[in-house]
Amino acid sequence: MPSPGDSRTSTRSGGRRRGWRRLTLRAQGVAVLAVPLAGLVVGIVLLVAGMATAGAPALLVATLCSLVVAAVVGAATTLLYTRDLSRRLEHLTANAERLARDAELDPAQPGSDELALAERTLARAAGVLATRQRQLEAARTSLEHLVSAGPMVMFEASLTTTLDDEAPLTLEYVSSNSARVMGHSPLSLLSDRQSFVGLVHPDDLPELLAAARRAIGDARRQLAVEFRVRHLDGSWRWMESTVRGHESDPYRVLGYAVDISARREAESARRESESRLSAFLDNSTALIALKDPFGRYQFANRALTELLGGHDRSIVGTDDFDHWPEAAPMLRARDQRVLVNREPMQFEEIIHLADGPHTFLSVKFPLLDEDGVPVAVGSIATDITEVKEALANVAARERVLSTVIGASPDVITILEADGTIRTTSVAFERIFGFPTRTLVDQSLFDVVHPDDREGTRARFELLSRGERERVTLRFRGRTADGVWVTIESHAQVITGTGGDSDGIVMVSRDITDQIALEEALRSAKEQAERASTAKSEFLSRVSHELRTPLNAMLGFTQLLELEDLDQESSEYVDQISRAGEHLLALINEVLDIARIETDHMNLRIEPLPAPDAVREVLELTAPLAARAGVALHGPPADTTRPTVLADRQRLLQVLLNLVSNAIKYNHPGGRVDVATVEVGGRVRMTVHDTGPGLDDEQIARLFVPFDRLGLEHTGVEGTGVGLALSRGLTERMDGTLSVHSTPGLGSSFVVELPAAPLADGDADADAEADDHHDIAPATPAPSPVGDPHTSFNGGRT
Repeated sequence: MPSPGDSRTSTRSGGRRRGWRRLTLRAQGVAVLAVPLAGLVVGIVLLVAGMATAGAPALLVATLCSLVVAAVVGAATTLLYTRDLSRRLEHLTANAERLARDAELDPAQPGSDELALAERTLARAAGVLATRQRQLEAARTSLEHLVSAGPMVMFEASLTTTLDDEAPLTLEYVSSNSARVMGHSPLSLLSDRQSFVGLVHPDDLPELLAAARRAIGDARRQLAVEFRVRHLDGSWRWMESTVRGHESDPYRVLGYAVDISARREAESARRESESRLSAFLDNSTALIALKDPFGRYQFANRALTELLGGHDRSIVGTDDFDHWPEAAPMLRARDQRVLVNREPMQFEEIIHLADGPHTFLSVKFPLLDEDGVPVAVGSIATDITEVKEALANVAARERVLSTVIGASPDVITILEADGTIRTTSVAFERIFGFPTRTLVDQSLFDVVHPDDREGTRARFELLSRGERERVTLRFRGRTADGVWVTIESHAQVITGTGGDSDGIVMVSRDITDQIALEEALRSAKEQAERASTAKSEFLSRVSHELRTPLNAMLGFTQLLELEDLDQESSEYVDQISRAGEHLLALINEVLDIARIETDHMNLRIEPLPAPDAVREVLELTAPLAARAGVALHGPPADTTRPTVLADRQRLLQVLLNLVSNAIKYNHPGGRVDVATVEVGGRVRMTVHDTGPGLDDEQIARLFVPFDRLGLEHTGVEGTGVGLALSRGLTERMDGTLSVHSTPGLGSSFVVELPAAPLADGDADADAEADDHHDIAPATPAPSPVGDPHTSFNGGRT
């Protein structure tokens, strides 16, 4: 690089050379003018000399010739000089024009004068301009490539002066990368004045025009604006543009636009993510907070804010000493541990709130900057008070359950669905003699007798397939001593929290002794049944054998009654007759009981009007009631008459037995109410008396044959088999006989039998139904308080 001194020396040398060239050029000009001037001077001198010598003609002629020659030579010299100068000036002018047209210059003319120097300088300038032009073209090409490959679309636009113009903004220039950025080529954008305006989103066009109008006339003012442009594929692309005014045109703007669609989408995604995060934090039941290294809150979510009783702005800047001073030292120490260790840590923190102490499971973590320095500590705390209490309760229950299982004499086993033993109680070791730990992960079927294994597995698979919730298994298992014992197990599916099977629990016990006892009981039962059958057959045969002579005795008694006997003999015959009839009734009842026990009772079940049967029974027992001074009351007349399915003879036998007992075991002036009602497809017939009633011990013995409850010596006739027979007959007719009694208030005997479906005509009113439902005794008896026609259904028991 030349020094400043060298530059000054070169400048001085160039100046001296240019001075010599100018001096030489001037000398040439003086020489051209000096030759004719010298000739003229010589001629004038000669002319003056000739005139001085009296005008010699020869001298005059010589003088004139000299003047002419001098003039000719001077003119020729001048003409030659000016012609060369003109030619060189034309050459210089032509090269200047070529330079202006960016054409190649003609070679410079030789010479060392100023014109030659100017021509050579012009040639050098042309070379420099050509070099600069090439550099400029290269820079322009690079710039065009850069713009074409870049994200910025450069444009130049003009604005109209009127606001209602259809094309208020017209593009005059647009860079070639518009096709790549906006999807529209420069040709399509410049071909029509309205093309660009039509591509801008209608909602964004006013803002774009306002920014362009504010920028016109000021080249130094740059305004930024964002707008949407319709892409060639139909989508809207967000563009960020900067516009400024033109330097010379007050209605033209320059600018560039960048596609920021991706950035807008990223910002939208970021805002959405922040919104989701904010929603997550605010709707989380956990207490989420962020503190600086000094313990001051920088952020608190809604749950923590509501717990502290404030809002987020009131929480920011406070610390734990402002909210829970008792726990603040502990919380502060743990925050510092997290900051020092620079790693997440988990704690259980007890904080006293208004409703008492709460246990929080807190996860604390540090926030580090890019250099790894902790700048904050975050925490997520969950209230686990209820969980701790629940776990404590579960632990207590598990201890109780473990104690119960350990103390249970039954074997409690938890199995997988395939029969693999998960765990079992110690009772297994007591029964089988194997240590319980040796059975874990073993199959249940390994201890089952080979003959019972298939059946046990089939029953067990009903549980594993979900076909049954519980099953009962009975199989033989082998003990450690090789003895086979009989096991009865009740297995049930364990249902998990989601409703799926979580295994199978099985409760088992050794029933070997029970099986032996059942066999003994079965044998004893069979023997008792055989004895009972023999007894029933014996009673049946004896009853038949007794009825034959007894019928003969009764027949002869009736013959004697026809004779004219004295009073004493007549009384004897009457006693014989009543005793015989009583004995015959007893034999018939015993025979019926024997038939029931041997299942030889033949019944004819048919629909019967229940009120008719009741009235018939009341008519038959009316004389007995009259003698006892007891009032009989039957069901009132009713259009709906319950129809019962029963054997008529046996139904009358049952009702006669019940009503007779109600009369016999009543007191004078008492009352017997008989009611019928249909309830739920059953006909209920109730016989209520006002007798002394029965206690629980008497009710328990009431239906035992031949047990008269200690009334054998009261003088009331009876055998003690009537109620047992009545219950047996009722059950044989698919019915029930029950009793309700209260000592001192009377008793109610309830017979329930199936109701018969109504047939056509059964619903008609019974025209023959008489109105005398109260069958009064021969001797009037006092009537109890109340409506004598009210049906009684046993409600007083």
